[in-house]
Amino acid sequence: MAKKKDLSGSIKKVMLVYLVLLVGLISYIAYFQLIKVPKIAEMDSNSAVMAAQNEVIRGEIKDRNGNVLAKSTKSGDLTQKREYPYGEIYSHPIGYASGIYGNAGLEGAYSKELTTYENVSLKSFLKSFNFKKDFKERNESDKKVGNSIVTTLDTDLQKAAYAALGANRGAVVALDPKTGAVLASVSKPGFNPNNMKETYEIANNPNGNSKDAILVDRALNGQYPPGSTFKVVTLTSALENLPGVTERTFNDTGSINVGTKDLPNENGNAYGNISLRKALSVSSNVIFGGILGEELGNKKLRETAEKYGFNKDLYLGNLKAYSGSFPDRKTVDKGLIAYDAIGQGEVLSSPVEMAMVAATVANNGVRMEPYIVSKVVDKDGDTVKEFSSTKKDTVMSKEQAQIINEYMQGVAKDRINDNWGYFKGMNVAAKTGTAQVPDGNSHAWLIAFAPADDPKIAVATIVENGGSGSKVAAPVTARVMQAYFNK
Repeated sequence: MAKKKDLSGSIKKVMLVYLVLLVGLISYIAYFQLIKVPKIAEMDSNSAVMAAQNEVIRGEIKDRNGNVLAKSTKSGDLTQKREYPYGEIYSHPIGYASGIYGNAGLEGAYSKELTTYENVSLKSFLKSFNFKKDFKERNESDKKVGNSIVTTLDTDLQKAAYAALGANRGAVVALDPKTGAVLASVSKPGFNPNNMKETYEIANNPNGNSKDAILVDRALNGQYPPGSTFKVVTLTSALENLPGVTERTFNDTGSINVGTKDLPNENGNAYGNISLRKALSVSSNVIFGGILGEELGNKKLRETAEKYGFNKDLYLGNLKAYSGSFPDRKTVDKGLIAYDAIGQGEVLSSPVEMAMVAATVANNGVRMEPYIVSKVVDKDGDTVKEFSSTKKDTVMSKEQAQIINEYMQGVAKDRINDNWGYFKGMNVAAKTGTAQVPDGNSHAWLIAFAPADDPKIAVATIVENGGSGSKVAAPVTARVMQAYFNK
């Protein structure tokens, strides 16, 4: 009897051990499926996941009008080739997807959506290790097609911006000011995404021009002093913090001493007694830097800049961009503050950020969050996910925005018979910028929107070492606007 009890107890112990092991195995499988697989699937370097991804035909990337910007074809050996019909024109915003060189641009930022690999199950993950899958099963995987993404980009505007920049280094960003949709994003020099081997050889050529930096997306991640285009930010701060500033008359003597620094106007031009509106039109450093900069101080200028997005993280959906930086000066150096107020000193910005500045004024002071992907669709064209405009901040009142709009119209009208004939027939509001840099000619800037009474498009243009914004950046901007209004 005792032996039977001992045997029964032993069996129970063995069964308990097996039960514990079974529960442990089930728990680990559940943990692996729910916790580990998603994390592993996010690792670009994971070869098993890459193999599973390659079984999915990567989805297309399209512009707002349905033009295909990136597509995949599958070869007989079950590998796929990525093709970019517009080549260099879209090289930076679309980027590239390469098993050797990795992913960049929208190809990288939306890789999950394009391959739908975030839905890879444990079964398919483990099956990726089975190199003895028969051809029939592998052939079934050919039917897997990733989702496609539809962008907000307009190929007509993209082509116009690309052509207008010519052989210059620089960038153009065009936004819909009411929604924040990116209509065009061009960075030059570009590269050939259809031949990444050649592209990397050019990029890493020790005998090449280091300034070209062909893989850098200048439109979204270029870091430049914004120069006098930043005076729009300083003007915004003055309207907010200096009561009666629009009624004042300022004396511009051509140069002013601020703290330890002399701050001259371009070419030392002296404008005498002028209004705030005229000060913006002639781009007076004396008034915006030496007078307004000193009166506002670092704290107020920084607060206004941050309302526009400076010193903040900037994302266009999944795509990371550089907003800009405005210094937090712990010591009061009036000279440094004066240079900050005219977009020099330690102030840096990207073309997309300066396009947002123009768009915010155009949108009556409301800053919209920029976005570049409008929706994700499946292989049948059905919408999986949709993205829309999002209000980010109210930078100023509608009345203040209308004052700046009027002043920026004055900038364009005062120069319409000079170098701005390109804008004839368009009611444009604009601000030029000539940003001084340590090496070479100044960078040429222009931010603008049109039509001023009901803005549809806002554009920021920079031409590296181009010199005068009104002579170099203005015609580039005009061609983009012409492409928009002639559609």
